[in-house]
Amino acid sequence: MQLIGSDPLTQFLNRAAETPFVWGQFDCLTWLADFVSMRRGVDPAEDLRGTYGTMLGAARIVKQAGGMAALVDRQLKASGVGRAVIPARGDIAVVSVPGVGGEHFGNEAGAILLGGTAGLICQTGLFFPRLAFVPLVAAWRV
Repeated sequence: MQLIGSDPLTQFLNRAAETPFVWGQFDCLTWLADFVSMRRGVDPAEDLRGTYGTMLGAARIVKQAGGMAALVDRQLKASGVGRAVIPARGDIAVVSVPGVGGEHFGNEAGAILLGGTAGLICQTGLFFPRLAFVPLVAAWRV
């Protein structure tokens, strides 16, 4: 699946759609850091990359941080990225996700906001649910 457009966000999403999901290298947390790195030149997940290689390892890191939003917030503060008061296209977020598998992460996932939808990466690839189905927990201005 290729999105149409030549702006940096669309190009990033097209590359993400072609990248295999690998825990600790390219997953729902590290892909947000990849986006921040592209936009800001600093990798907020540098200290996390390679420290886990399974869903259980990722879940432990999220739990130790006090949840996914707390983990993302901590990692982004060190990179100079703050919360978004009014989230917009191109901001990153933690969203609430229903379904089996998400319980390991407090039913939350990292997302890139695209207007009325959110770009999410999972083990089966990139998808774009409407925000009405994956409500925002927190957002950061990139």
